[in-house]
Amino acid sequence: MFRFYLLVFFIGFSSLITQLSFLREICNLFYGNELSITFVLASWLFISGVSSYLAKFLRASKKRFHFLIFLISCLPLLLILLARTLRNRIFLYGAVVDPLSMLLFSSCILAPYCIASGFSFNFACRLRKKEVGKVYWVDSIGDLVGSIAFSFLLIYFLNLIQILELLFLIGIIFLAISNKKFIKYLLPFFLLLTFLFVFVDLNLLSLRQLYRNQQIVYQKDSPFGNLVVTKTGRQLNFFENNILLFSTQTTAEKEETVHYGLSQLKNVSKVLVLSGGISSTLSEVNKYNPKVIDYVEIDSEIIRIGKKFRRIPSNVNIYLSDARFFVKNSKEKYDAIIVDLPDPTSLQLNRFYTVEFFKEAKRILSKEGVISISLSCHENYFSPEIRELLSSVYFSLKEVFKNVLIIPGDTCYLIASDSRLSYKIANLLKEKNITTRYVNEYYLSAKLTKERIGYTYSSLINKTLNYDFKPVTYAFYSKYWLSFFGIKFMLLVILITLFAILSLLLTKEPIPLSIFTTGFLGSCLEILIIFSFQIIYGYIYSKIGFLIASFMLGTSLGSYISSKKRKNFLKKILIIELFCFFYPLILLKLLKVPEFFYYFYLLMLGMLVGLEFPLASEFYKKRIRKIGKLYFADLAGGSLGSLILLISLPLIGLKNSFFLASLPNFFTFFLLLILFRRWQK
Repeated sequence: MFRFYLLVFFIGFSSLITQLSFLREICNLFYGNELSITFVLASWLFISGVSSYLAKFLRASKKRFHFLIFLISCLPLLLILLARTLRNRIFLYGAVVDPLSMLLFSSCILAPYCIASGFSFNFACRLRKKEVGKVYWVDSIGDLVGSIAFSFLLIYFLNLIQILELLFLIGIIFLAISNKKFIKYLLPFFLLLTFLFVFVDLNLLSLRQLYRNQQIVYQKDSPFGNLVVTKTGRQLNFFENNILLFSTQTTAEKEETVHYGLSQLKNVSKVLVLSGGISSTLSEVNKYNPKVIDYVEIDSEIIRIGKKFRRIPSNVNIYLSDARFFVKNSKEKYDAIIVDLPDPTSLQLNRFYTVEFFKEAKRILSKEGVISISLSCHENYFSPEIRELLSSVYFSLKEVFKNVLIIPGDTCYLIASDSRLSYKIANLLKEKNITTRYVNEYYLSAKLTKERIGYTYSSLINKTLNYDFKPVTYAFYSKYWLSFFGIKFMLLVILITLFAILSLLLTKEPIPLSIFTTGFLGSCLEILIIFSFQIIYGYIYSKIGFLIASFMLGTSLGSYISSKKRKNFLKKILIIELFCFFYPLILLKLLKVPEFFYYFYLLMLGMLVGLEFPLASEFYKKRIRKIGKLYFADLAGGSLGSLILLISLPLIGLKNSFFLASLPNFFTFFLLLILFRRWQK
C-alpha cells in the first residue's frame, strides 16, 4: 500500500516541478510574457485533462502504471533538452516568435509528458477505485512538496537541467522501492544519471544551442529567471531569460535613460535608480556628481553579476527589494527617480505605471524633482495600439504631475515633474559640462524636431488612467505586443470562447460541471489574491511562494478531510458550491488587512477546491473508468479561469473580477439542487 502511494505522491511531485521548469524554459526560449505563458499553461492543463479523460479506453494495470511513472521521471529532462536543440533549428535565430507558433511548438514538446501524467493519475484512481479520494490528496501532497522544494530549495542551488536530472533519479529510486524486481532494469539509468549529474554539464552544452557564436562566460538560474553573460570579441552581453538586458559597448540607450531627466535639474544631490543599475546607468548618473545614488534591485544574482563584471561606484547604496515596496516605504527625499524597468508586460510590472505608483514616487521627490520612465514605441509612426499605450501612461502621469515631457523615438521617454521642463536638453547638458557620446546637439536636433514632438502629442487619444486595481496599461501593452504579429485582441477572445465551449461539452453533467466551476473559481481567486497582495505588500519571492504553498496545503487538507467523510456527498457538494459563490464576495470587502490574512484566504480557498473532488468521485464509484472526466473538469476549469481573468481584469477591474469568479458556482448550485431533488425522489 505504502509503495503504491509513494508513486502517486511522485505524480504530483513530478507534475509541479516539471510545470515550473517548463514555464521558466518557455520564457527562456521565446521571451515569453504573462499572456503567452498563461496560454502555454492552459495548453498543459488541457492536454493533461483530455489525456486523463481518454485513458478510460485503456485497461489499467500495475505494469502500465509503473511504465507511466518511468515516463514522467525521464521525459522532463529529455523534452527540455529537445526544446533547446530545436528552438533555433525551427525558428529564425534571434527572432521573436509569434504567440501561435510558440503555443504550437510548446504544446508539441509538452504533449508526451502531459499524456503520461494524465494517464498515470487515471490509472492510479482505477487501481484504487475504492480510495479515489486518497489518491487525490496524496497527489495534492506531492504538488505541495514539489512546489516548496522547487521554490525554496532547488532553484537556489541547482540549474534547471540539474533539477530535472535529480527528478529522474528520484523517480528511479521510487520505482525501485515499489518493486525490487525493477532494480536490475533501473540500475543502468541510475548510474548514467549519476555520472551526468557529477561530471557532465548538460545545462551549458544545451545553452550553447541558444547562444550561437557567443562564448558563455557566466550562467546562473535565480528565482527570477535565467541569467547568462556571453562574450563576443571585447563586448560582454548580459541576458535574462534570453532577452538582452544590455551590452558593454552600447551606451546610447542608457544615456537617454539618465540624461533626459537629470538634465532638467539645477542640482543633483540624491538619485533613486529602480533596476537596471549594473548597466552603464550608474556611471551616467555619476556625471552629475551626486552625493548618493540609491539603487534598488529585486534579484541578488543580478547584483552579483554586476560586481563580477562591472565597477559599481562607491557612492552607490544597493537595496535588495521590490522597487514598488521600497518607494512606498521610503522616508528619503530624492532629486530624481529613474525607473529603468521593462515595459508593462505583466500585471506585476504594470504596478510601476499606475496613478498610485506615481503618487508614491511624488511623495519622496524633492519640490523640483523629476521622474523618468520609458515605453517601447516606434520612431515616426504611432499605431492605434501604441497611441492607447502611450496615452494611458501619459495621462496617468499628468494626473499626478503638472508637467510631462514625451521624448519620441523607438523608445519613448516620459519625464514628469511639478517644476518647469524643457526640450533644450543639449543646451542644459552644455551648461552643466556633461559629456555624452550619443545624447548631444547633433543627435537631438534630428530627434526633437517640432514636427515630431507635435505629432507625438497629437497622437494622444482618450484619457484612460491606469490604476493598481484596473490595470488598463497592461491590456494596451498586450494589444500592442499582439499587433507585431498581426493578431487582433478579438482573436484571443474567440479562442478562449471555443476553449470554454469544448470544455463545457466534455463536462456537461452536473457533477463534473461543479468540479469545473470550482476549478475556475480556484484559479481566478488565487491570481486575484496574489495580485492584491503584490499591490499592497510588494513582490517578495519568498512570500509569493508561501502564498502558493498555502493554497496547495489547503487543497491537501480539504481532499484529506472529504476522503474520510463521503456520506451524503451530493448534499455536501451543494453546500460547497453555495459557499464558493459567497467566498469571493466576502473577500472583496476584506482586502486591506494584515499580511497574515492573505495566507489564510488562500488556505481556505485551497480547502474549498480540495473538498469537492473526493466527494464528486463517489458519483463515479460504479463507473470508475469515467473518473478521468472529473480530473479533466478540474484542470480545464483552472486553465479557463486563468485565461479569462488575464483578459478581463484590466478591462473590468478588480471588484468586478471577484464577481465574475463567483458567477459560475451560482449556476452550478441550482443545477445540483435540481439533481439533488431528483435523487431524493
